[in-house]
Amino acid sequence: LAAIRMSAPHHPHIGHTHPLCPQFAIANRQFVIQQPDGRTNETALDYSHAEVRAHRLNIMRELAEEYDVDGLELNFVRWAKHFPRDKGREKAPVMTRYIGEIRAMLDAAAKKRQRDRLTLGVRVPESLAACLLAGVDIETWVKRDRKSVV
Repeated sequence: LAAIRMSAPHHPHIGHTHPLCPQFAIANRQFVIQQPDGRTNETALDYSHAEVRAHRLNIMRELAEEYDVDGLELNFVRWAKHFPRDKGREKAPVMTRYIGEIRAMLDAAAKKRQRDRLTLGVRVPESLAACLLAGVDIETWVKRDRKSVV
């Protein structure tokens, strides 16, 4: 499985001076998480924005369609910042819909590659409560379609 860190910024600030800062974040600072306390050192992307989800989905699509992988493993543990910290529970439905989009993309890629199915695996925080704080409603994902998350 191709491993995807859903949020693992290794850059202390947004800018060209740090080699690990993604060009997408530099060009689209408005999509970086805005924390409720107003601090300005946040560097992770906010999945509330459709543009962030589309950007990341395009990367996943390339991996699923162009490389000989058996699927994707989404790592929600590494950093575990996907939304402002006070919005995780509120924004969890956004991530749930996104997981559905990823599953649909993998199904389309499998068909294109003449495969039965591509696996979608996830790594999630240590408890259901910690998952919800990160905007990850794993319980709903499993209840909706036990085939969606392996």
